Amino acid sequence: MKYSVDKKKFEDLEGNIKLPKYQRRLVWSEREKQSFINSLKRGFPFGSILIYQYEDDKKYSLIDGLQRYTTMKDFSENPHKYFDFDEYIKNLLNLIPNLTPASESHYRGKIVEILKEVTKEINSKSNVDPDLLSDKLNNEIPQLNVNDISTYKQLIRIQTTIKDQLMDELDIRKVEIPCVQFTGNESELADVFQNLNTGGKKLTKYQVFAAQWSYYEIELNDDEYNLKLLNKVIDRYENLTETRDVEIEGFNRDKMYEEKKINLSELCYAMGSVIVDSLPVFWPKKDKDEDLANEIGYSVMGIVLSVENNRLHKIIDKKDLLDNSTVIEELTANIVSIFNDINNYFKKYLTLPGTEERYETKVATNFQILSYFASLWSIKFRLDEEERSFYINEKYKSKYEKALQNFITYFIRDAVTYRWSGTGDKKLNEIYMEKQNRYLIDIEKVKLESSILEWLDENLLKPSIRINNISKMLLTVTYSFNTHDFKFKNYDFEHVYPRKTISKYYKEQNIPGGNIGNIMFLAGALNKGKRELNLYEYKLEGMEPDKDFLDLVQYPLEKEMFEAINSLKNGDATKINRSIESRAKSIITSLMNKLY
Repeated sequence: MKYSVDKKKFEDLEGNIKLPKYQRRLVWSEREKQSFINSLKRGFPFGSILIYQYEDDKKYSLIDGLQRYTTMKDFSENPHKYFDFDEYIKNLLNLIPNLTPASESHYRGKIVEILKEVTKEINSKSNVDPDLLSDKLNNEIPQLNVNDISTYKQLIRIQTTIKDQLMDELDIRKVEIPCVQFTGNESELADVFQNLNTGGKKLTKYQVFAAQWSYYEIELNDDEYNLKLLNKVIDRYENLTETRDVEIEGFNRDKMYEEKKINLSELCYAMGSVIVDSLPVFWPKKDKDEDLANEIGYSVMGIVLSVENNRLHKIIDKKDLLDNSTVIEELTANIVSIFNDINNYFKKYLTLPGTEERYETKVATNFQILSYFASLWSIKFRLDEEERSFYINEKYKSKYEKALQNFITYFIRDAVTYRWSGTGDKKLNEIYMEKQNRYLIDIEKVKLESSILEWLDENLLKPSIRINNISKMLLTVTYSFNTHDFKFKNYDFEHVYPRKTISKYYKEQNIPGGNIGNIMFLAGALNKGKRELNLYEYKLEGMEPDKDFLDLVQYPLEKEMFEAINSLKNGDATKINRSIESRAKSIITSLMNKLY
């Protein structure tokens, strides 16, 4: 057997654990962490951690069990996050004289913060001032008369109870952790990590690749993209160190800058992160994370190396193509250049109206976006594996431009036909592995319009109040040709027939209230003032709607709108449904005329 089993107290492990580069990230939710701590409090058994002790190293390297270990560490440092204060809050509120419902909310917030501070201090010190709670309450809530002997005694009792509860429920320092210590060869660690399945969240394929490929190093140089890739890897590890408060084995910022060496897995991650930065239309800053960078980086590496997306583990077989920093510089620059073209192209169509840059891209999937890159890459570049080089194809420009200009029509048709829903690896493979570059074939106007109308017919049959994402996208593309007509900073999606008007009836009367026929763009400032009124009712409050704007957004005529609303209130949704359908088809016609 290449392992031994033992029990180690948390206090013995604390400060003696190091995290290998290829360890999985922390993925437990707050609820899962709370559940785990509750299990510990009840004395239930829990999963083991897997550790390894390198030669001449006194510390253990944590191979598996990061989530359990970091949750226990979090509890030791922040017990208040796992503590139920409800009963204490109730008792303290009862001590405040002349409490009103309005003041209760105010005092409740202060009491919660004070209880957290007190709990944390009790947990971190062996001797705590018995007046700690009363002093803090006296400073923050003077209305609570701590000088009253009865009140003072109750506060002392509450603080003592908190201390007792902390110690009785769970002394995390004394918890014994089942430890499996791997005693095999260091070179076998990646294989061990790959095959772990200890009941937690399974490894993603990218985490498995990271384990398998951590030994294949690539030396970078001082060129622009080489340094960007290096910085992405360094930033990643620094972020992990800060958020986990755990040492990462083998990571030294200064040493990495000096040696400029990363492994193949880190290259894929860094490449993905650089690509994501170059495509803000589809991947805004708030949506960026490690999983996205891995998915895009590995997939793009598969595309440029001609490896099927469902066989990305084969990238390692072509690692020799990436052992030259000059090749990596040119490769990264070319990849980013194509993604810049994709970003600039879709920016024209998917930017929301207004001077503030916002985009409507919720219908897009990552495989779909990767298919655009695969299309342009296969048109412009070819890989010569024998010469270990990438070459630009002759006379590529006309095809490149043709595919690029066809993206928006395919983007729309794929959205309304749900082409990229579910897995898309086979569809992606068709483009760059099977050379079936669909984007080189024009979509005829009649076929695109037919696809949209088929989607519309289906959508009109569904009662809805929430605006659907396909409708948002279609409206955004339609008005991308009229950017000069929108003068305000930002515009919101707004119901034409107000949400409040139809909310009582849409289910029973089968009203497609979230359909493109019932949505419009309205300036954010006006939208707040309009509240739940239609624009004609808004006029009655002294705000005259601009006729040119009403024509621009194809707003229903005043008579048509009020007749439809009155009929709805009388139990007949025929007119409002007819109005929504008519406006939807009018917008679609407008979209077709602008695209062709």
